[in-house]
Amino acid sequence: MAIFSTDIFPRYAETDQMGVIYHSNYFVWFEYARGILYEHLGFSAQDLSKGDVLFPVRRVSCEYLRPARYGRMVRVSVKIVKFSGVRIVYEYEVHEKESGELLARGSTEHAITDADLNILNLKAYRPSEAKRYLEYMEECKLAET
Repeated sequence: MAIFSTDIFPRYAETDQMGVIYHSNYFVWFEYARGILYEHLGFSAQDLSKGDVLFPVRRVSCEYLRPARYGRMVRVSVKIVKFSGVRIVYEYEVHEKESGELLARGSTEHAITDADLNILNLKAYRPSEAKRYLEYMEECKLAET
């Protein structure tokens, strides 16, 4: 399996006065790609809405290399680079779909908690889900070699 990616059509409402996608929208795209990855891995969005396991964001970053623009389809790839059971780190790349040009790259780090925001070890609480995250992380490493 290759590193998962999804296409996004930048909307006019996402632009700034210069016709460039406003910087904070990349984080929305990261979240979207992460959610689609979750389903791609065989989990249901309804599972997330139960709220017994939460993934609050601890840290975010984005390096903007070239501007994304309204009407130019982008492809956002997402890979898991670290998963300990209590923390998960994703990395993202945003490419212009037509040219393949790298526009931005970023990362998000998430704690794994219960509904009261107490740290939860997913390896113990949901071992099959944790196993799938670990498998995908390994697939990402293999895809890069």
